[in-house]
Amino acid sequence: MSDFPEWVREALRARFDRQSLLALDEVRLKMLREKVQARTERIMRQADDALKGDLLLWEEEMSTTSGQEAEEAYMKGVRDGAELVIALICRSREPDLFT
Repeated sequence: MSDFPEWVREALRARFDRQSLLALDEVRLKMLREKVQARTERIMRQADDALKGDLLLWEEEMSTTSGQEAEEAYMKGVRDGAELVIALICRSREPDLFT
């Protein structure tokens, strides 16, 4: 994302944050999160204290990694979309050789 000016990065981050909040209400994702949460709680009940500490660290690292991957995928989509729009605009300005 460093190849964008700061104001563009801020606008894209705000858009990503809004989209992330909307995803929290998406039924399919909500059901998946609930399933994962139930399984996590079940594992935590069965784990000893040492394992619980490791599981909590693992969960935090996975959450951070997942968020960063989602943001990176979003930014790649933005770049791809921008490149497509630019290519279409450039193509529309070229004379049509077949007419």
